[in-house]
Amino acid sequence: PREKIENIMDKIIQEQGVMMTEIAKNLWLSNPELKILNEKGHCIGLHSYDHPLQLSKLSYQKQFNQYMANYSHIKSVCNKEIISMSHPLNSYNEDTLKVLIKLGIKCGFRSNMTRPYRNKIDSYCLQIAREDAANILKMISNLKMKKEKRNAKR
Repeated sequence: PREKIENIMDKIIQEQGVMMTEIAKNLWLSNPELKILNEKGHCIGLHSYDHPLQLSKLSYQKQFNQYMANYSHIKSVCNKEIISMSHPLNSYNEDTLKVLIKLGIKCGFRSNMTRPYRNKIDSYCLQIAREDAANILKMISNLKMKKEKRNAKR
């Protein structure tokens, strides 16, 4: 399925006359940008190497390869151990957690506030809930609209 989705995305991009290199400039941080964030004290964490759509469906070894490549890249640029991560598309399973423990990751973030994998928080803090920024913006927008409606009634 991933290859099929990627082919569809490539076709749409091509039909729009957009160069993938132009899109990539705005999607990923460059090494100099990553280094600047690190030097300013930000905690740079893992998120997989090439962002598989369903990481949880990959074998343990493929998941390990994803995170190891990401780990090696960030470590080479930032010159420090990586201790945090965020689950891409909230897709993870027991193998993912084992990989992260093996890599020495201390905290990991889910991409929503729902119950974690198997309905329990692991003792390694690799399933910390976080609200997606897009959802927070929606909440703010909804609160503003409610406030405007209340003010309009006065």
